[in-house]
Amino acid sequence: MAEAGAVVAEPGRLPRVLCDRVQVRRVLQNLLSNAIKYRHPDRVLHISLSTEPASSGSGAAHRAPASGAMVAEGRAGEGATISFTLPAAPGTEP
Repeated sequence: MAEAGAVVAEPGRLPRVLCDRVQVRRVLQNLLSNAIKYRHPDRVLHISLSTEPASSGSGAAHRAPASGAMVAEGRAGEGATISFTLPAAPGTEP
């Protein structure tokens, strides 16, 4: 990350989630690898992790499905935002 000149925003403490650690590690490694590989050479690469309440906005429509979800947004030459959600572990406060 340092060699790529990436700016990484520290998220602080993240909530516990239900997931397959190996698969989530693989997803994160692929996302980071692709971010570095396909970054614009004249732009700073920004990487951040964040959390959102499970039921923000209009309730159930914004809740993560039981298996999670992934969304990619962007335009050619302008960069991309990749977001994914994972279900909270039982007993995790919203």
